[in-house]
Amino acid sequence: MTRDTALIVGKRFVPNAKSADRYNNFRQDPLAYVSNSAACGVDSTGVIEARVVSRCVITVRSAVAVDSVHVSVVPQGSLVLIQLDFGGARGSVVTMALDGSNVRVRARLVFFDAFPSATRDASRIVFREQDRLYIVEDSAPPRRLVSASHRLAWEGWPRFAADGTWIYFAGGTDGNPNVYRVRPDGSALEQITSGGSSTTPDPSPDGTKLSYTGDGLIRIMTLGNASSLITSVRGTQPRWSPSGNRIAFLDAGSVNLINADGSNARQITAGVSYHDYSGLDWSADGNWIIARSLNTLDLINVATSEVLPLPFQRSYQAAFLR
Repeated sequence: MTRDTALIVGKRFVPNAKSADRYNNFRQDPLAYVSNSAACGVDSTGVIEARVVSRCVITVRSAVAVDSVHVSVVPQGSLVLIQLDFGGARGSVVTMALDGSNVRVRARLVFFDAFPSATRDASRIVFREQDRLYIVEDSAPPRRLVSASHRLAWEGWPRFAADGTWIYFAGGTDGNPNVYRVRPDGSALEQITSGGSSTTPDPSPDGTKLSYTGDGLIRIMTLGNASSLITSVRGTQPRWSPSGNRIAFLDAGSVNLINADGSNARQITAGVSYHDYSGLDWSADGNWIIARSLNTLDLINVATSEVLPLPFQRSYQAAFLR
C-alpha cells in the first residue's frame, strides 16, 4: 500500500490497499476506510479525494490488521529542484508540480550543489555545476553563463531577479566571495559587494534591494548607492517574500523571518531540523515556504507553522516558479 502521497485540491487517489496474513498470503476481508481530517474524503472503496490544503491520515482496517496512508493536500504551484537518481550517484535539474506531476528533466548533473533558479515560466533555468554557472533556455543544451574571460575562480548560489532581467550570484577571484550580477545572455557582469564574505544573494521583488549572507549575518543592501543595513541577525540563505515586506532565512536548523528593515526576528519552525544550504523559497502567494529537512521537502505554512511533507525522495534545493 502507498504510505505517503501529495495531492492538489480536487484530485483523487487510490492507495491500492490489500489485506494479507503473516506469510504474505492475500485475504478477502473487506476493508474499511476512515479519514481523520476534513482535508481528505474517502469513500467505501478507498478512493481518497483532496478537499482542503492540509495534512490528513486515512486509516485502513481489515478483520485482522490496521494501517494508514498519509496525505499532504498541497496548493497549486511548481518547483525547480535537484533530483538524485536511485543510486545517488547522479542527479538532474527538474521542474515539477507540487504534487509530483509534470516532471520534466532540464539538465543532467555530475555534482549536486546546483541551487537552481528559474524564471516564472521556467523558460530559463540557471544552476551551478562544477563551480561554474550554466543556463538552460527552453530545450537548448546548457551553456556557460559567465565568460571565462572574467577569470572568476568559482561561481555559485545563482538567483534570478523577479523580472528575469538579472541573475545574482556569489563568486570570487580569491578566498573572499562577493556578490555579482549578470544578464541572462552573459553580458554586463557587475560586482555588487566588496570586502568580507558575501554569499547566497537574493534581490527584492521590486529590484531596489539585495539581501545576502555577509560574514554569517543577514545583510540588506540598497542597490545603486552601496548603503547597507547590517542586521544583528545570524543566519544564511535569505529569501524575500513576494510582497517584499519580509525575509525568510535559515539558522541553526530552523526557518526564521525578519521584516524587510531587519527588525522583528522570529522563528517559525521547531522540532524539525532544516539544513542551512539545502534550499529555501516562498510560494507565489507568500503563504508557504519550502525547505529541506533530513528526510523530506517540507511545505511550511507561514501563518500557522503547519508542515506538509512532500513524499519525493532524493529531492533537494527546491525553488518555486513564481
